[in-house]
Amino acid sequence: MYKAFVDTIASNGRIHELSFTLRYYLRTIRFYLPTRTNPLNPLKAFELLGMMPIALGLLLHGRMPLKPSKIRGGKELKAIIKKAQAIGGAP
Repeated sequence: MYKAFVDTIASNGRIHELSFTLRYYLRTIRFYLPTRTNPLNPLKAFELLGMMPIALGLLLHGRMPLKPSKIRGGKELKAIIKKAQAIGGAP
């Protein structure tokens, strides 16, 4: 989850819930794929569909914008994140 969070912060300068959620679920999709030991794993993907009414309500009321807003000083923030990763922060 931290990787999706850091990627979202690095690209926008602040958290954008929609892109953060999409990045997180795209990174964890392998947990929803069927395996030999658990062939019913795809049923967990239906749990994500249960969140759609909440997401739609947030979008319709303007609480979760489609377009992320950026901050000034984005290059400086990216440099800080790179330096933190270089000295042993989150990869």
